[in-house]
Amino acid sequence: MYAKKVEYLKGLMAGLSLDPNTNEYKLFTAIIDAIDAFSGALSDVEEDVTDLEDTLDGLNDEMDSISDLMEALGDFDGDGDDNIRPFPGGEDGDEEDDDGGEYEVTCPGCTHVFIVDEETIFKGKASCPSCKEKLSFDIGGDGGCGCGRCHDGHKDEENDD
Repeated sequence: MYAKKVEYLKGLMAGLSLDPNTNEYKLFTAIIDAIDAFSGALSDVEEDVTDLEDTLDGLNDEMDSISDLMEALGDFDGDGDDNIRPFPGGEDGDEEDDDGGEYEVTCPGCTHVFIVDEETIFKGKASCPSCKEKLSFDIGGDGGCGCGRCHDGHKDEENDD
């Protein structure tokens, strides 16, 4: 696009029939050469911007996909209670260390996330270490959890030991 305009300016200058040894000819030639260089650089910038827009569109699509996955993951609930999720593995996330006995709990009052053990979940009660709100967990729903470690009807488990 810009190259055509530069060629037009060169044609106009040639039509003026200026003597190449005059200062005017040298000035016009230098101006047209500068415009030619700027138009080339501007064309390169426009191409780069187009490439960046394409890349940004692709990244936006990827972010939408990730957002959808995160939303779906947020809908996951390991036991029917929205604020409890199984906590995978040990401190380094190694699943070989996972005995299935720890759960990640989000306090509904202060949104503090903390880890509780399986025994605390079976007891059905815990206190948030941040705001001290007392939390209760209903793991059965049908009168028993089927784990084999607690009584059907979730009777007091402290007498179980």
